[in-house]
Amino acid sequence: MIASGSTEAESLRSAPDSPDARPQSAHRVPLKLWLRSGGPSRAAKPAQPPPGWLRDGTDELFRRVYTRTQVDTLNMVAICSALPGEGKTTLGIGLSIALAEDFPDRRVVLVEAELRRPGLAEDFGIEPTPGLVDWLMSDDQMWEPYRPTLLPNLFVIPAGARLEAPSRLLRSRRFARIIQALRETHDHVIVDVPSILGNSDALPLIEHADGALLVVREGVTPRAQVAQAVEQIDEDKLRGIVLNGGRSSVPGLLRRIFGI
Repeated sequence: MIASGSTEAESLRSAPDSPDARPQSAHRVPLKLWLRSGGPSRAAKPAQPPPGWLRDGTDELFRRVYTRTQVDTLNMVAICSALPGEGKTTLGIGLSIALAEDFPDRRVVLVEAELRRPGLAEDFGIEPTPGLVDWLMSDDQMWEPYRPTLLPNLFVIPAGARLEAPSRLLRSRRFARIIQALRETHDHVIVDVPSILGNSDALPLIEHADGALLVVREGVTPRAQVAQAVEQIDEDKLRGIVLNGGRSSVPGLLRRIFGI
C-alpha cells in the first residue's frame, strides 16, 4: 500500500475523480546526453554533448529516487504508470543515467518495452530501428541491438520496428531468454513498460522485474485509477510511487516520493 502521510492526501485530493479525465502528454525533458548515431552495424564517432545532460540539479532528483526506493540494489526494475503520458519514460531515462554516472563500475541498460507508444528514439535523437522488436524477430541468436551512449557503461535499446500486434513477442519464450541474457550481462536493467490500465502487456512485463516504480502525474491522473493500478501490482514488487508535478518547471518530476 502507499505509505500514509499528509502529503499523499494533499497530492491525490487535487486529482480529478471523473473517469473521463485523461492525462495530458508529459513534457519531454530536453536530453543533452547524446547517443552515438546508427545501430550496432554502423559505428560512428560520438557527438560532443554540451556540458550537463539535463538542467542543473536534475541529476540529484533522480538520485533521490534510487536512494529512497533502494532500486539501486535491484537487477531489473520496471518503470510503469496507470495511464499513458504520465512521465515514466522521463523517469526511466533519468534513473538510468544517474545509476550509470554514480556507479561507473556497473553496466546499465535502458530497454523500451512500450511498443505501441514508443518515444525513446525521439528523446535521444536516434533512429528507432534496430530495437527490441527487431531483436525478438531476428533469427540470429547472437545479434544484439544495443545503442552505446557517451557514458561507457550505459546502453539503450529502443522499441524498434512498429507492429500492429506486438503482444505475442513480449509473451514469447524468446523475450524471456532475452531478459535473462540482459540480467546476466548487466547490473541494472531498467525497463519502460506500457501503462497498466491501457495495455495488457504491462503486468506480465512487471512480473519479470525484481521491483517496480509507478509514476503518477499529479493533478491529472484520476485517484480511482491510481488505486486500481496499485492494486494490480504485486505488493512485494512495488518499491515506490513518484509524483510528476504538473505545476512545476521542467522536468517537474520528483516533487515528492512515497515509500512503499
